[in-house]
Amino acid sequence: MKRLISAAFVLTSTAVAADVPGSEDSEVLDRYPGSTIVNYGTVDGVYDFLYGPVDKIKRDVSFESSIRTSGQGKRVTYEMPRGVSRDAAFQSYTDQIDQLGGTLLFQCKGSNCGRATVWASQVF
Repeated sequence: MKRLISAAFVLTSTAVAADVPGSEDSEVLDRYPGSTIVNYGTVDGVYDFLYGPVDKIKRDVSFESSIRTSGQGKRVTYEMPRGVSRDAAFQSYTDQIDQLGGTLLFQCKGSNCGRATVWASQVF
């Protein structure tokens, strides 16, 4: 059975707090040392896994590539500890995915991701 893994990295300079109550780590990927879970939820049912830039045309979110999957899963967002670069955190997770035989489907920075407001309000 294929597993889809979506990772979101939040880098801030605030003090590290406790994990969100009721949250738990992935059974597949190890947590980056010192990181904190700042957002957690479960997915049950049909889920559109986007792996391409997004845009909004009129009222509809438009994206080039997605996989529709169904089942149960978790959505976990980590805050990295102070002093950890985005690149170091990202490399840690991509190394784990490589070791598991996974494939990175999509990677972007800045405007290559599509409009940030669409990702923030419609996707996440």
